[in-house]
Amino acid sequence: SAATAARSGALADLRLTASTPGPWVLAFCFGCYTLLWTALMVWLPTFLVEQRGSSLAAAATLTVIVVFVNLPGNILGGWLNERGWPRARLIAFVGILFAVTGPLIFLDFLGDGMRYALALVFSFFGGFLPSSVLGAAPVFAPSPRQIGATNGLLVQGSHFGQFTGPPLVAAAVAFMGGWQAGAWIFAACGAGIFVFALLIDRAERRLGNQS
Repeated sequence: SAATAARSGALADLRLTASTPGPWVLAFCFGCYTLLWTALMVWLPTFLVEQRGSSLAAAATLTVIVVFVNLPGNILGGWLNERGWPRARLIAFVGILFAVTGPLIFLDFLGDGMRYALALVFSFFGGFLPSSVLGAAPVFAPSPRQIGATNGLLVQGSHFGQFTGPPLVAAAVAFMGGWQAGAWIFAACGAGIFVFALLIDRAERRLGNQS
């Protein structure tokens, strides 16, 4: 029947997508991003109240501002992609940014004002990554038929990062006895994003040579 044929086709698309390395690289890259961004947004109010003595209202307001600036960052990232900025370089920039600003937010090297400014920078420029990764789906899908399946895999990578980020930071803080433990997670995942950017660049060059 038509329904059976449609299901078989969908399963074939999923199998082909899952057996192709490119979509997995994008999904893991997206997962690292959402892990860090979600972790910071979820734990920032608690950090401000418990460690910096902020009121609940002030902590909520400051966190909302950090969340909001991610939106124009996403828009700017899409604009840069449309004008030919290499997506791998934008992703690499985000990886370096996260690896540097994330630890500085959690460590006590800087004053509160500077650390909050870094959180704004983290969220705004971090917005470059989602538009870059999602824009790469048509390039890395095995064929145009599998673009939908590739996007689905990217969304699952994003959800995995959202699910694991906050408890991972909480576990690190509880195990090491301080918020400084979060610095290691941000440094490691930021470095991971940078490595994925290199893999994305290499894959795009290979696809360009084949076309």
